[in-house]
Amino acid sequence: MKSIFRKKASVDGRSFFIFLKFKYCLFTVKFHFLMKIQNLLFVLLLLCFTGHAQVSWLHVDGNRIKDSSGNNVTLRGVSILAPEHNNECTTCAAKPISEMLQWQADAGRGWHSRIVRLQVTCAKVSDPAQSFADIIDPYVQQAIAKGLYIIVDLHFVSNYGSGGIPQVYVMNFWKYVAPRYANTPNVLFEVYNEPINPDVWTTWKSYIQPVIDTIRAVAPRNIILVGGPQWSTRVNSAAANPMTGANLVYVYHIYPNQGAATTANLDTKFGTSAQTIPVMLTEFGWNDNSSYSDGVTHGTTTAWGTPFRTYLDAHPEIGFTGYIFDNYWKPQYFDWSWNLMSGENQGLFMQQWFADKQNSDQPQPAQLSAYGVSPTAINLSWPADTAVTAYVIKRGTVSGGPYTTIDSVTGTNYADTVLTANTTYYYVVNNGPEVQATTTGTGFAPDLPMYLTSEAGNQTIQLNWWKAAVGATSYNVYRANDVTGPYSLIASGLTGTTYTDANVTNDVNYYYRISSVGGAESALGHVTEDMPSANIVYVDNTAAVATGTWTGSTSSPGYYGTNYSTDGNTGATGGKSMRYSPNLPVAGAYDVYMRWSSGTNRASNTPVDVNYDGGSNTYLINQQIDNGVWKYLGTYDFAAGTSGNVLIRNDSANGYVIADGVKFVLHPETVSDTFMKTVKSSALQIYPNPARNTITFSGVDVTGKYITIYDLSGVRKLMVVGQQQTLDVSGLKAGMYFVVIGGVKQLTGNFIKE
Repeated sequence: MKSIFRKKASVDGRSFFIFLKFKYCLFTVKFHFLMKIQNLLFVLLLLCFTGHAQVSWLHVDGNRIKDSSGNNVTLRGVSILAPEHNNECTTCAAKPISEMLQWQADAGRGWHSRIVRLQVTCAKVSDPAQSFADIIDPYVQQAIAKGLYIIVDLHFVSNYGSGGIPQVYVMNFWKYVAPRYANTPNVLFEVYNEPINPDVWTTWKSYIQPVIDTIRAVAPRNIILVGGPQWSTRVNSAAANPMTGANLVYVYHIYPNQGAATTANLDTKFGTSAQTIPVMLTEFGWNDNSSYSDGVTHGTTTAWGTPFRTYLDAHPEIGFTGYIFDNYWKPQYFDWSWNLMSGENQGLFMQQWFADKQNSDQPQPAQLSAYGVSPTAINLSWPADTAVTAYVIKRGTVSGGPYTTIDSVTGTNYADTVLTANTTYYYVVNNGPEVQATTTGTGFAPDLPMYLTSEAGNQTIQLNWWKAAVGATSYNVYRANDVTGPYSLIASGLTGTTYTDANVTNDVNYYYRISSVGGAESALGHVTEDMPSANIVYVDNTAAVATGTWTGSTSSPGYYGTNYSTDGNTGATGGKSMRYSPNLPVAGAYDVYMRWSSGTNRASNTPVDVNYDGGSNTYLINQQIDNGVWKYLGTYDFAAGTSGNVLIRNDSANGYVIADGVKFVLHPETVSDTFMKTVKSSALQIYPNPARNTITFSGVDVTGKYITIYDLSGVRKLMVVGQQQTLDVSGLKAGMYFVVIGGVKQLTGNFIKE
């Protein structure tokens, strides 16, 4: 949208042998030549599978997307609402994302989508690890379990580069997400939804090509969908000067404001280019009702939708995801009460289109597969065999039969839709090998709770999460003593969005995850970590002393206390500051932390001064990342009282400066002498060593893992969640340091800081 809501075996005449080697079994199959060849070939395609297999890998060949057997594929599906925004509509009857996904796969709902576009707006969560855990992977896994393809769409609608989204922001997202789906054929990557300006293709290419290269290095097979400037309307430029790399598909977005759906206009927009490069329309739609459309999306089924379908049906090389399967963002398929809109609005028209094309140019699996997609439905699919005129489908409730014939079809997909929840069924097609699948339970998992944060105190840790999750009637809290778990349930049936854990010991790290409970229980959300202490002093922005004008805000979650303060993006003139002066009970070494609500418009170079007993140290903080976490700045000696402070300034800041909370912990955390004496080399390698400003880790992926650095006396000097293999250590003093990845029980190493 334009709004941010907006062998052949040798035949000797008598018999032949075919040897099939699979991962878990080796079959030698002998068939007599007089058997019907078509039945033989079909049975061979189905051997050795007792559950659902992977969907077919897709690839690009010329201007077409093809499946692993080389068949032409036309992807047809829908975009669904970005999970981050599913609880925002005040006039809508919201449904959980899991229900929207199930509707696509369940033929009983009448949609027959084969692909879903999952929008990841990152409007509020700028941490890739948190986004992945809360708003990406739970829904990707659901799509995989239902046999759907799914597009992970980094849904920026913004300028790019120096005047917009920095390249590093896009790069870091895909560095985290892409390798996690490198072996998953269901997942496609849409690298940047709608870049706007600069409207220069070569500038865009220089910005996004390194991102594509980075994805390709770790995920060589997944299709990458590439948009372009001016809200992804520049496929003609892509045809003239394409990106480098395999399996790239170029994106076009079109709405009625771009003109009539005539052949001439659509050819000019994208159709002509689609004859030479692969093109997919990941957004298009219309509505006539003014409550569900705007100046961009207003149109009618008669004047725009019908000729648009006629054009695309004549051009199967162009796949699409319609916009949008929702009742909130425009142009939605449903009204606010989830009634499918019809007439001159697009909802019913799109549903009929999917139904008409449900067996047309769809990806074919390499083997018979079955997916339990709802409490009453299981979807079957199998590879086509041109020698077979019909496929007889039989079903049983016991492995090995007896089976009952339920249908005979000519296509290669079948939806069995009159079943019982939580029940396993067994199928054979043309008397081939058996495949099984289990229907799902009743009820839909709620959306995940988002933006979980923690506040440690004296023998307590308070957890908070942002807003109520759609579909949730209660929440469960899980805790572990290590970031990797195991996580044990410590509280259930919570109806609010806060919980205080009073069963904790001071100076011990605890790790938490929470889930939502409704018709079912959701997956567990991202991890938050904290350590209670008898000596913690918080200073909120409301208690800080301001110089210049600062404005309070609650528009983005992740803040401490009641709100956060912003400088109004006035770093060019500077001169504004917020001074946080704690009243420390005793003199000593204090760990200093600060917190902020991150965003893409935040400064990446916010100056922060830590003024301690005997000196001062300045940091440049990137407030575009690390949303809602206590960011460790360092350990410093402070006198008792209010002489020490932290000063957040906006001088020369390149975006909005956020002043939120600052935390001081009298906690010279030490590690045991035994540990200090047993640090030794392992798979973890740290270089350069000695180091000056940065260190790089090799031998282990540190992304998403806790990295803790101690000095020779055992005092913790730095603790961060790994975002990439390189870590900034410029704030450390010269000396030797010990590194722990994931906790004392995990990998260890050391380095010297010059």
